[in-house]
Amino acid sequence: MAKEVDIRSLSRTAAAKLLRLSPKRLREHIRQGLPTRDGRIDLVLYGAWLNRELERRKDAVDASA
Repeated sequence: MAKEVDIRSLSRTAAAKLLRLSPKRLREHIRQGLPTRDGRIDLVLYGAWLNRELERRKDAVDASA
């Protein structure tokens, strides 16, 4: 039987592996403001944070054009 994964509370290592990100990239996102809970990653919050960051970058590009 497969072990269940709690996507709302992953270790940094497990999140990086599951998302196929380098640990370095995940650390960069945390430094940039990705919220963590007790050092653990919530994939729902991560997705929302990534979306917000993409929108901010898009708005910055649009404002400079």
